[in-house]
Parts: sequence; structure tokens; C-alpha cells
Amino acid sequence: MTSTSNFFGLSLFDNIGGKFKGQSNVYPLVVTNISLGNSDPLSPANAGGATGSGVGPYVAPVGTTAGATTQIAGVFQSVTYVNEQGQNVVANYWPANTALFAGTIPYVNVNDDPYCEFKIQCNGALPNGGSVIHKNYNCTVPGTTVGALANPISGISQVSLNVNTYVAPPNNTYLSLRVTGLAPASIQSNAWNDSFPVVKVIINNHAYRAPQPGL
Repeated sequence: MTSTSNFFGLSLFDNIGGKFKGQSNVYPLVVTNISLGNSDPLSPANAGGATGSGVGPYVAPVGTTAGATTQIAGVFQSVTYVNEQGQNVVANYWPANTALFAGTIPYVNVNDDPYCEFKIQCNGALPNGGSVIHKNYNCTVPGTTVGALANPISGISQVSLNVNTYVAPPNNTYLSLRVTGLAPASIQSNAWNDSFPVVKVIINNHAYRAPQPGL
């Protein structure tokens, strides 16, 4: 059973819009003063400097409804940059304020397909089990809202689905994630009534697709 929390962010799983592609696209990392890890949600304001307000990857504050300007461009997979010594570095973790070789900028690989399906662990028990399918929720990080998202040792995201952020429609249109099902069990079993179930989601408030109200 998924009875313990072991958060891993938004882990790429499938594609609900047709053939699974799984590829990522390259974006310049515009805002570099926050840490990023593999499977962190990335805002347009961070990747490419398109729309969006605020700094860094968007993680909604606990218990609040996201706004139209706090979209997610995709999910961070890796970063490529040139360090101060002129060495090319490819990593799954970007430490905040990393020193770069003069005149260079970092680039991130982002899963930006708005129809990608991800696995994510809930930060607690779901109150209604399987009835949460097609409901919208926000994601969160233990102890923080923005910044320091990833484990600095493993480089893996600590983002989870916040079970306390459900809002009834139509006020849930801009919540970050929509639950599409229960993730299949791998090493351990996974059930709707577990303490920290792992669910399948799509990014609802996506920069490249209009958000939809959930159930």
C-alpha cells in the first residue's frame, strides 16, 4: 500500500490525446534564482519568459484557487548549461543562483505537451476515493509554496497533489491538475483508500490549452 509519502513530482506516464510521444522541448531558463528538479512544474514566466506572473515554477499556495496568470508551461526534465570553468553540464537538478560561464544562459528540457498524463502522489488520503476522477486540484510542496522544490541530493521533485484544494465548479477552472485515474501499481500496491495514493493527472491550467472546470 502507498501508506508513506515519497513525493516525486509529476512523473511522465502517458498521453491522453493519442499516440504517446514523451518528447521534450528546449526553453531558455529565464529566472535562475530558484532551484528546479526533475519533474517540477515550470511556469511560462520561468521558461521562455512568455505569460505568467511571479517567479519560478508555479506551486499554488495551500487552500487557494490558482489564477489565469499562474499557468504551467510543462514539467522540467533536465538542464544544460556551461559552468564557470567552461564545462558543459547536463543535469536533472538546477541549484538556485548557479554561476555560469560569461555570456551563456542555461536551457531546460520541458515536457510541454498539454495532453501529457503524469503520475503524482497525493499529500494525504483522498476523501472520496475514485469519485475524484475529473476533479481539479492544486499541487504543493511540503513546507513551502514557491522555490526549493527539489531534493538537493537526488534532484527529484518534492511536488505532490494537495488533496485539500478541491473547489466546486465553476470556481475550480484554474486549479493546476485534473485527476484522470488511479496510477497502476508498480513495486508496491496502490489503492484509492491508501494514506498517500498515487494518481494519474493532466495539467489543467496549461499555458498551451484552455483550462476547464472540473467536476
